[in-house]
Amino acid sequence: MFSPAAQSARQSILKSVLELPPGLDCNDLNNGNFVTMEPDITALDPEQLAGADCTAFYDLEELEELYQSYRSTNIKISALSFLADITVDAGFVPDSVSVMTLLVPAHHATQQFSHKIQGLKSISLQLNGIECGHPSLVAQRDSLKYAVDLDVESLVQGAWDYYRSERDHGLLTVQCGLRVADVESNHLVRPFSSPLALSVIILTAVIHTIMGVGRESCNYILSALRCALAMAASIQTVQSTRCISEHLKDIPTTLPTALHYLNLSPRFHTYTVCPKCSALYDEQSGLAIPQACTKQDLDGFTCNEGLYSTHYRGGKVRSRPTARYSHFPLENWLSELLLRPGIEDMIESTVPSSSSVLWDVWNAPYLCTFHDREHNNFFDAPPGELRLAMLVFHDYFNPYTMKLTGRTCSVGCVFMVCLNLPSDIRYDPSYAYLASIIPGPDEASMADLHNFMRPIVDNLEELYDPGIWIPRTHKFPRGRKVRVVAPISCLDTPAARAFGGFTPHNHMCFCNMCMAQLLQMRRNTLEGIQLRDISSHREQVAKWQEAPSLSQQRHIYDLYGIRHSEWLRFSWWDPFVGMPVGPMHWSRNICEKQLRECMDWNWKNLTGVPSAPSLPFGPVSDLEYEWGKKALHCLNTQDFMASKLTSGLTHYLCRQLGIYEAGVSVEGMLLVLDEWRKDTEIIGADGELIDKAEGRAKKESVALARSHFYLSKAGTASYVDSHINAPELLALCQKFGLETGGKKKELAERLFTYHSRIKVNYLPETYPTKKASVSVLGGDILIEVQNDMGRTTLPRWLKHPPKHFANASSKSLKAEEWKSLATVSFVFTLVRVWGNLPSTNELRQRLDHFLHLVLCVRILAFQSLVESDIDAFEHHYHTYLDGLTKLYPYEKRTSVQHAGLHIPTFLRALGPSTRYSESTCEMFIGLLQDISTNFKFGTSS
Repeated sequence: MFSPAAQSARQSILKSVLELPPGLDCNDLNNGNFVTMEPDITALDPEQLAGADCTAFYDLEELEELYQSYRSTNIKISALSFLADITVDAGFVPDSVSVMTLLVPAHHATQQFSHKIQGLKSISLQLNGIECGHPSLVAQRDSLKYAVDLDVESLVQGAWDYYRSERDHGLLTVQCGLRVADVESNHLVRPFSSPLALSVIILTAVIHTIMGVGRESCNYILSALRCALAMAASIQTVQSTRCISEHLKDIPTTLPTALHYLNLSPRFHTYTVCPKCSALYDEQSGLAIPQACTKQDLDGFTCNEGLYSTHYRGGKVRSRPTARYSHFPLENWLSELLLRPGIEDMIESTVPSSSSVLWDVWNAPYLCTFHDREHNNFFDAPPGELRLAMLVFHDYFNPYTMKLTGRTCSVGCVFMVCLNLPSDIRYDPSYAYLASIIPGPDEASMADLHNFMRPIVDNLEELYDPGIWIPRTHKFPRGRKVRVVAPISCLDTPAARAFGGFTPHNHMCFCNMCMAQLLQMRRNTLEGIQLRDISSHREQVAKWQEAPSLSQQRHIYDLYGIRHSEWLRFSWWDPFVGMPVGPMHWSRNICEKQLRECMDWNWKNLTGVPSAPSLPFGPVSDLEYEWGKKALHCLNTQDFMASKLTSGLTHYLCRQLGIYEAGVSVEGMLLVLDEWRKDTEIIGADGELIDKAEGRAKKESVALARSHFYLSKAGTASYVDSHINAPELLALCQKFGLETGGKKKELAERLFTYHSRIKVNYLPETYPTKKASVSVLGGDILIEVQNDMGRTTLPRWLKHPPKHFANASSKSLKAEEWKSLATVSFVFTLVRVWGNLPSTNELRQRLDHFLHLVLCVRILAFQSLVESDIDAFEHHYHTYLDGLTKLYPYEKRTSVQHAGLHIPTFLRALGPSTRYSESTCEMFIGLLQDISTNFKFGTSS
């Protein structure tokens, strides 16, 4: 060999194949006690050799260096995985070709093994072609070839022996058809011989990841540490300087390199994103990405938005994607999780078990009856196989927090947690899986969100069936099969609508659980409202997908309130069971609605019950009211809905009849009034008048009353001419004893002149009133609440709300602060102040009503549930809604209040809401907001 290192390697090979004499150890090879097998050629001068020998000298030197590089690559035979469906007969001869047929082709260990075998065989072939005459070169060539062939034979024999041992123990690892996760990054990228270099790298990684120091600053720290160590070495002895210089070689100069060495930079799958339509272009597909978006809609319109932006730095022009989407494959996270000691035991100990006491999702009906395609329980896994259930969170957040840019920047994220882990560690950030970051600075539209969901669903689709092979776990060093589902998704209201493919909460089809229309939001029960189910939902979505144009898709969207969701690709996905109402946001929103709007907390007002607010469009006249009464009693449904009663009149009629009208449109109020007419038997079920006598005369009387009203409010004769038909003008002239001759314009002028001298009377109760100076929660009550908060010690697990909670200038309250405020602070004070009042007292009635809501919020916070708890929730919540109609008839209903009617469905199917609350996602978002991003987070990636 030509170098001392090569000579040592060669002697090690010789010692492995030669039987050394007794007493001869490894050092004797280097001390000259063992006779070498070839003459010493280290003194050969290639310039003095003949032409062919000179060429052979350099060729041998080059091949020897190549051999040393291959030999320095360690192959772990125990990392090899074999195909399970290969049968080896007795005549099988193991060699470098036949052994490769036993290995899993896509496995990273197979690729390493094949690379080394092929490289060594290539060296052997090249050695066969070297022609030389010098004895030393001939000996060198033959010795090197023998060493190379010996290495190949050793690798092949090692793989064959390992295969036989695995076969004999029944441990053949990979099932045919499964992809093997590439988990090379689970280990250090390179071994460190220098503890000093490793210490510097770990220190820099901690400074960046935990202390939040930016990339440029970390690069400076690395360079500064290298310089400081170099200066320390320069003042030492020559030997010390040389030693420290060897250590300095392994210290990187940039943060990405340091994180790469420690495997702290996960391998994302990245996509270039169209900033207009959110179309994705795979950057790892090997296909060229166009300069402009090529996506077409159903109408054939091409987006054509530019995908790249130009950047100038250091005199160079660079083009980079305007937006980039990053997806972290689930198998990469699983391969890291399953290497942790004890994790697999905890996961395997979690199995569905039905129980009357619901303390987790695993003993609730949904997962206990969760079936695969063969209608078997999905979680009844064969021995050695893992089957996991993931809980999905999705939300948007401001990466700069609200302090800097308000709501002008928004970045999305998709988190998952493994439900198989025990509930006490399940939501720890160290066990969370960040699936993707959706680029900002604006939220993706509800239609475009599914572009970002597609890579996640593609990944989960493979992990569900057939599954994936994790080549190494802590409990199974040879690997194991893993299958994954994501049956539960917990999100806030806007995110749930977009995630599931439903309309927003202000759409006519505002509910994603039932077919209720906006006009039915005021209902206190679900009676008479059609609930959604997965089979009909898939049929409706199929119609949406088959629509040939955008306008037809929009029609179906408006009709059913649905669109396609990528999650519908899974047969097991059921948003009407597995996508519950977000308990944290529901509790926050309904407590805020009750305290801030219904009970109208106000520091400036006195405590009391406010009177009814003014009608929205001014007072109602006697003539207008007469028109409304006649319309109620003399028109069938078709004519009544087309009567064009004014907004103020319809509100007044509803109030007179005790009908809820807050926030309801005129069309909605007409529908409700028409239902009242059916209930009072003015009209029948067919919408026709029950008393049909003189039907035509009744209809004409309504038209005459309407014309009289418009005449009374006319400011000019032309107004009368444009708003009243000729027959009604003639009838009014007859009614007032005026001349009936002339054209329509003349009749209008005659009536206007006559009626302009008549004073119009308005109903006294419809005049605008001064805004109420009293509130149910007036300033004196709020002061009492503040004083009681100062005297109250809350347990550590309750969030302390700010004392200045009702100030407009105070910061917005968080969800847990709203919960503590409603269920503790206000309960203490209001019960103390109003609890002894008579039950007929209006304030006492509002206290009892508020306590029904508090009990509902409290039940949602239970750690375990029985059926009686869910029954109690239904009772208290129905009582609360009934109280809203009676005590707060002028407060507008919201979709949040309607959503509470569906909460018992999820409690029965999934167990206590504390096991799937979206508060976990808010915690993760807080961690993301704490990351130092140099104010570039959310724009590019």
